[in-house]
Amino acid sequence: MDLYPLLTDNACHFPVADFDGPAAMLDALTYPKAACGSSVPAALELPQSGRGAHVWEYVMVRSWPGGDIMKSVNSSLDTLPKIGAPATRALNNAGYTALRELAGVSRAELAKLHGMGPKALEIIQNALDQHNLSLG
Repeated sequence: MDLYPLLTDNACHFPVADFDGPAAMLDALTYPKAACGSSVPAALELPQSGRGAHVWEYVMVRSWPGGDIMKSVNSSLDTLPKIGAPATRALNNAGYTALRELAGVSRAELAKLHGMGPKALEIIQNALDQHNLSLG
């Protein structure tokens, strides 16, 4: 359960960003850096479950720009590695547009895609390894 304390004018002193999924920790670590770069103090909270993370910001906001902050932060997880045009097309046609989306996907499933060869799979796995992630 998350608590969002709102004032009578709908202002919030403690906006929070919630991160879940395979790349939650990387995203949660990147977010406070972007916030602080915008002069917004932020603190990372790790739940006792060890799954996911929260980033609390300590400001008075009247309209929440959280999405805009994240759009300005790019990570190598936001794009596909350079794997050649046929493999990139194969991933795009299957609905994959970012490296983060491949975390946990079966290597065998990706190998079935037309244009996806062993070299491309190796490059993808090496790129995921840099973020402590892997193919399934």
